[in-house]
Amino acid sequence: MRVAAISDLHGLTTRFSLVGKLFDEGIDTLLIAGDISAAGRPEAQQANVRTNFSALLRGRKGIRIFAIPGNDDWTIVERSLKEFPEVVVPTGRAFPLDARFSILGYPYVSITPFMMKDYEKWDTPEEPALPASSEDL
Repeated sequence: MRVAAISDLHGLTTRFSLVGKLFDEGIDTLLIAGDISAAGRPEAQQANVRTNFSALLRGRKGIRIFAIPGNDDWTIVERSLKEFPEVVVPTGRAFPLDARFSILGYPYVSITPFMMKDYEKWDTPEEPALPASSEDL
């Protein structure tokens, strides 16, 4: 297994093209740690994810992507990622990487001074660590 980890793609096609080169160089597993889509309204983020991931995955076989939304991503990004069979959003439970290792993601961040998004939350005992079910997203 050859793994690469990245973050902060921010929906830029130039960054997605560089990720494609990683796959061309032989990685088979990609970990994306947040800020996947371009800034904007949820509908624009959905279109951005669909466009970039369709281009990235076109013609590629045997690859896996584990992607966690970031504080710049709306919940629709997570739903859009789940449209691609090669993409796993590892929240709610652990997902196996191989026989020895699993991955579990936590997309939430503390409140930022920027526009509030779906994955920002107060870090208090009253706030749940995760939704009751990842299907609630």
